[in-house]
Amino acid sequence: MEDKRMKKLWIGLAVVAILIAAPFVVGKVYDGWGTSYYGQVGEASSRQPSKDDQGTIQGYYYVYHIKGYDKDGKSRMLTVNTMGDKKFTKGHYIKILWTAAKGVKNYEGVKWAAVPQKAQNHLRH
Repeated sequence: MEDKRMKKLWIGLAVVAILIAAPFVVGKVYDGWGTSYYGQVGEASSRQPSKDDQGTIQGYYYVYHIKGYDKDGKSRMLTVNTMGDKKFTKGHYIKILWTAAKGVKNYEGVKWAAVPQKAQNHLRH
């Protein structure tokens, strides 16, 4: 009878460990719950006001339309809004995390060497 209880305890602990570890493992498999695209910054498409809940302008942000390429060289047009009143530097490379649910999730500037080869094949250096 004691063996059955120990077996159930170990099975229960294993299930708990799997439930705790699963989100981390799945997150790594799905590249941060999205797809990374790499693109080159061009001109801003527009400058838009950033407003608070009362409609008061708090500043501005810039909108960019960037053609990004994933690690396999597949492309997607992405709309990226800057934060604050900052502009991107034209010609620089950017890594954009995109999800089907939220669109552009985040972005960061990257060096040419960090761009996967199949994406590099579509970008200017």
